[in-house]
Order: sequence, then C-alpha cells, then structure tokens
Amino acid sequence: WGVDNWNFTNSYWDGSFTDTTYRRQINSHYLSVLADNLTSSEYNVIFGSGGWLDEDFGGSCYGMSSLALLSKKGYFPYDDYKRGAVSLYEMNKPSADMEISSLITYYQMLQVKGVIQQLYRDYSNRSHASNIKEVISLLNSNPCVVVCFAQRYWGGHAILAIGYETGSWTINGKFYDGCIKMCDPNSSTNYDEIFNFYYNSSSYNWTIPIYTHYYSNMYSYQDITSENGAYISLISTNAKTLNTNGYLGGTASGSDYDRFIARIDAYEISDERRVSKVTDVTHDDLPNSKSSDDIIETYLCDQFGGRKEATLGYNLYDPDSSYKVSQAAAAALDLKMDYEFCDLFASASAGTDVIFDKNGYVQVNGESTDYTLTMTLDDNYPTDWFTLTASGSGANFASLKLADGGYILSSDNLSGVALEAFNRDITVTISFSTDYDSVYIYEIDDSHIGLKVDTDGDGVYETDIA
Repeated sequence: WGVDNWNFTNSYWDGSFTDTTYRRQINSHYLSVLADNLTSSEYNVIFGSGGWLDEDFGGSCYGMSSLALLSKKGYFPYDDYKRGAVSLYEMNKPSADMEISSLITYYQMLQVKGVIQQLYRDYSNRSHASNIKEVISLLNSNPCVVVCFAQRYWGGHAILAIGYETGSWTINGKFYDGCIKMCDPNSSTNYDEIFNFYYNSSSYNWTIPIYTHYYSNMYSYQDITSENGAYISLISTNAKTLNTNGYLGGTASGSDYDRFIARIDAYEISDERRVSKVTDVTHDDLPNSKSSDDIIETYLCDQFGGRKEATLGYNLYDPDSSYKVSQAAAAALDLKMDYEFCDLFASASAGTDVIFDKNGYVQVNGESTDYTLTMTLDDNYPTDWFTLTASGSGANFASLKLADGGYILSSDNLSGVALEAFNRDITVTISFSTDYDSVYIYEIDDSHIGLKVDTDGDGVYETDIA
C-alpha cells in the first residue's frame, strides 16, 4: 500500500476520471496503436458502430488491475509517465494526465483479446471451490493475482488478490472461515477489510461485503454472493497473457489457452429454444443432430466497463462443429456466433432457426421474415473488406456463404436486398433486386461491390447484374 497500488480510484466521483465515453479517455496515439493490435472481429467490437469506445465511461477496473500486476512484474516504466516516479502510487490521476488515462483505457480495452475472452469463458464454468483454491495456490508464489468476478444483473469487476488468511467471520448472518485480501481499484487507496473476499471452506460459498452492504443499498442490486449467482470469471498472474498486444512491451505471443471455446451470444434464452450440432449445413434436409453434451447454457460479463447486465448464451466446447439454434414458433432471433477466426451474426423478425458453420456459413429460416446476416473474417477474407452484411425482408430462407473470391447470398426472396461491406477505412453500400435465388458478391475494387448470377444453371456465376 502506498507503493504498488494507484493513488486514485477508478471513480469519477472523486475526480479521478471524467464522466464521459472511453473514446474521450484515450488519445489518438494510443487509439492508433490499439487499432493496429486488434483482429478484424476485435476491431468491430471496439471501433465499430455502437462499439465499446463510444459507451459511457463506467470504470476502468480491469485496466487498473492488470496494470498493477504488470507494474509489480517490472513492465511499467514509471519515469516515462511522470518524471522521477519510482512507484505506481506516484502516477498522476487520469483527469490530470492524458497519458495515464490513455494507458489505463488501452488496457481496459484489451479484454476484447481472444486469450482474455477464452479465460472468461473457461473460468465462468468452473466450480467456486476450484477457483478459490487456485487463487490461494497462486498467492503462495505470487505477490498479487488479478481476479475478476461477475453477477448477471450487476455486471463485472476486476480486483487484485494480495494475500489470504483463515479465521472466523459472520457477514449477513453467514459464517466464513477464509479471507482473500483484496486491493480494489474501486476502493480507497488504503487497505479496508470490507473489500476482501470471504469464503466458507466447506461449502465454498463466498461474498464481498462492500458489494453486499454499500452498493446493494445504493443501487438496489442483489448482494454480490455466490448464493445469488456471482462467480469468478478470470484468475491470472501471467504477465504475458495480460500484456498480449499490450502497450508496455507486449507481443502477440501471450500464453495460449489449451483449447478454443466457441460461443453463441443469444441475448435471450427460453425453454422453447434448442441448440444442437448439425453435420451438413448446406443440405435442405438436415440429418439428426449430434450429441450436445458440451453445449453449456451460461451468461457472461466479458467487458468490465461497469454495471452492465450479462449476456445470455451458450459456451460451445466443440468449436469445430456446425450449430443450429431453433425454436418451435416463428419469433424474433438475434444471435452472434464467435468461432476462432470468424464472427457470424444472424437476426430475424420471425425466425424459426439459425445455422452457423466455422468455414463461413450462416443461414436463417423463418416465416416471411426480415433478416440480417453478417460475416466477419479475421484471416483470409476474399475481398479488401473483412465484414459483409446482407439484409432483406419477406423471406422464408436466406443464407450467406463464403466462396472463392467472394460470397454467395441465397434466398427465396432477393427483392430489395441491402449489402454493406467494410474494413477499417472504407464502407461500401448497395441495394439490388433479382428474381434469381442466389447471387455471387465480389469486389470490383475497394469502393465497388459487384454482383453475378448463374443464368444457365451450370453452377457458375457468369453474368453481372446491375
């Protein structure tokens, strides 16, 4: 305390940060470096329309916690940010120093990196006991551990574990015999036991008193306890992982996760919906679904920008399969699929099912539905644009498929279709109508989309249309 922690909190109430968007917390230089270190899909999340940078500021707990660990590991060149500084505590408040604000915001944004997102998906499905034991084990050989926790209707938060002890505590009538001491960027700059993480070594139920007493009264939220659905979502002492594409000498070679966990963000889950694996997405008659034991329904708070409700969806432990989300009656569907090297989106106003395939295929079926299909490719995209969106209406079927040199859009109604293609520099939009049931979409040049149809039915799209 007074050396390794920041000398300010991540609140704007005490003047540390400005109550504004993230974009106004980071300067143009850091923005440029950040953009250069993101994949296409990561770029869309942060810089795209309605992206994270333009959200209202909600705290920078992850940026401050990860930087505190990197500081302890020797990554932080204090003197580069404040002349003569030799500790983290001597850094200026962000409101007084745009360099500090930019650095913290840069690391806050790094949560979007794949390696961090994989940790969120992995830890969220582990037991409370295994996660708590891992934190304690890491503290035996590390001075601090980055720990993130979340609760569905409350949002997520990042803190630092700095020690542990056993004893006897009664909090809200519940008994706890273990305590993990915490440094919380939300707290004062001095140690306060009310921010600690208390657990029961028999049941491994846990609570953090400050978020039980103060914030629950202030915002009428549920207490932050495991019994109310709170969970640990990330544990790390690995500086290379936390600094993957980081500003402080980070590289793209952070520690790899053991396996990729794919993810469907469904935003809404009901008993009427079913998620299954399918074996052939290109045939009209789908075969029976494969086993779906590795499809885990869960909610995630994967961007710790403050008190934001978690996103409902499914963690998919077979990332190579094709997946189908179906419902008995036609109704609104809004789905995002995250494969390792592409993001697929599908929405329908009256959809019955959506199918995703990692090789670049998204399909929606419905009842005279409005639809939007989007494909974002991180590598090997066939045009200068890495994202393509197709929107139409009055369709019972529509699909978007990656093809050699472009994309194929198919539907039983290709009247009044709008296309949008974009990369980091250029956005191109066109609209078209055709009586054909599929079109080949390609790049004439980086500012013009071309369309071809198969007029003789031989499977070759040879005829341009306006």
